[in-house]
Amino acid sequence: MKVMVSNMTEARRLTEATNLCDCPIDAVTGSRSCDAKSLLGILSLDITNEIELVFHCDEKDKEKYENIVSDRY
Repeated sequence: MKVMVSNMTEARRLTEATNLCDCPIDAVTGSRSCDAKSLLGILSLDITNEIELVFHCDEKDKEKYENIVSDRY
């Protein structure tokens, strides 16, 4: 799942949404990655590019968690 974050408010909304999920989620842009549940981590990434969210769970849960993030972000 790819997202764009262009400011602090969007970064906060993204981390609030990812924290509702019960699985680890990485945020990846370029060669850098961080915990997608960490506001400081998200802000440390290059937010001029898309951020890919990598869900570390089975496919059934991944779809559920992607919907949670999409609905709230």
